[in-house]
Amino acid sequence: MDEYSRTDAYFGNVLAFNQSIFDETKTHFTADIINIEMAAKARLGRIKTSQATNPTYEMSELGNQFTFGESVAYVGLMGDKVSGTANRSWVEWFFGEFWC
Repeated sequence: MDEYSRTDAYFGNVLAFNQSIFDETKTHFTADIINIEMAAKARLGRIKTSQATNPTYEMSELGNQFTFGESVAYVGLMGDKVSGTANRSWVEWFFGEFWC
């Protein structure tokens, strides 16, 4: 789940929180309640940015599919598993404060 707020290894420390990357992720959270579609778009946005800017980026199709599963996981862990939604403030806290 680091890909939502961390840089690619090519650019530096993958463990350090990166506000610019997190700001990019948050542009896909267009409401106070995040649904699976928003979470998937946020992940796809990070993949596209990495593909466009990181000359060493590579991930198999299976790897890409697995990362979308991570999106479902954090929505399910922090939200309503039935509706597939999570409160945006909780998600932003998790990636922006807790996971730092």
